[in-house]
Amino acid sequence: MKHKRNVGDNMSKHHARQIMGVLLIILILTGCQQEAKPPLVSNPLDDNLQQVKQPIRDNHLISNEINGQVIEDFDSVADVISMKHKQEVIVAIKATTFQQINEQKIEKKVKKRLENYNPDLKFFVSSDQKIFIEINQLQEEAKNDITNQKLEKRFKKIKKLLTDNA
Repeated sequence: MKHKRNVGDNMSKHHARQIMGVLLIILILTGCQQEAKPPLVSNPLDDNLQQVKQPIRDNHLISNEINGQVIEDFDSVADVISMKHKQEVIVAIKATTFQQINEQKIEKKVKKRLENYNPDLKFFVSSDQKIFIEINQLQEEAKNDITNQKLEKRFKKIKKLLTDNA
């Protein structure tokens, strides 16, 4: 009797190992498929920003161009968000998981490429998560009624955060 039970136990252990192996392969393949998806680009400003007196619509178009250009030119950038005010543009990037070690190098390359792309604008590029969040919050506020003074004040605050982190 003992002999049959041991054989049955061995069979069930072998069967369990096979199931675990198949599940592991499925998980690995599923993870690889998700990694192959194109990176997400943060939502830029909405078209309903006409409440702000400065030409936000132009800023919206410039932000879209900048975001698209960065995502297109840099495989090492997973996400980007930007905000333009007057002749200054703050760009926040998120490096891909494997490139986070090289964030400062990527920042410099992105800034140089953007300056070549549009030399009339002054670019500030950061990979700091706080800057990314601040720009996103400012864009959300800009969707509602925001004054030029408040917009300029928040923009200057974000610029100050950039210089404090440098």
